[in-house]
Amino acid sequence: VFISQYVNDEVVKDYIGTYAVGYLGVIQTATVSILSIPWNHFLGREGVLIVGTFAYSLVAGAFLAFSDEDMGSWDAVWAIYVLYGIGRISWETTTKTIVADFYPFSRAEAFAYLNFVSGLASTCYSFMTSDLTAGALAVSFLIPALMIVPGYYYALSAPSDV
Repeated sequence: VFISQYVNDEVVKDYIGTYAVGYLGVIQTATVSILSIPWNHFLGREGVLIVGTFAYSLVAGAFLAFSDEDMGSWDAVWAIYVLYGIGRISWETTTKTIVADFYPFSRAEAFAYLNFVSGLASTCYSFMTSDLTAGALAVSFLIPALMIVPGYYYALSAPSDV
C-alpha cells in the first residue's frame, strides 16, 4: 500500500507523470519474475527473507532520508521499484511456501486465510494511513518489514500441533 498509495500518487505522479506508474509496475513485476527462482534456489528461505527485509528497509529508508523531490527522478524511482520487487520475492515465493509447509493437509484453507488477512490488513492500512506524512508512512512500511525474519524464526519454534 505504501508504494501504490504514496509513492505512485505523491512522487511518481507529481514529479514524473501518471504515465510512468504502469512502466514502474512492470519493473517491479519483472524483478520478481526474473529473480525469484534463482534466488530461492541459491539463497534458500532464510536468505530470501533476509534480502527481502533489507530491500524493504532500503525503500523505507530512502523516503526517510530524502525528500519527495529527491525521490522523484527516474533513477530514484526505478531503484525503489527494483528494491520493492526484491522485497516482494519474499512474500510471493518464500512466505507462501512456508504457509504451505506449515499446513500440508489444509493448504486451500491456509491460502484462503492468508489472502483474507493480507487483504484486510491492506484495507485497514489504507484507511489508517491516509493522513500520515511521508516519514510516518515510511516507518509504517519499515516496521512490518523488520518483523519478517524474527516472525519466521518464531513460527519455526512454535509447537507443530498448532
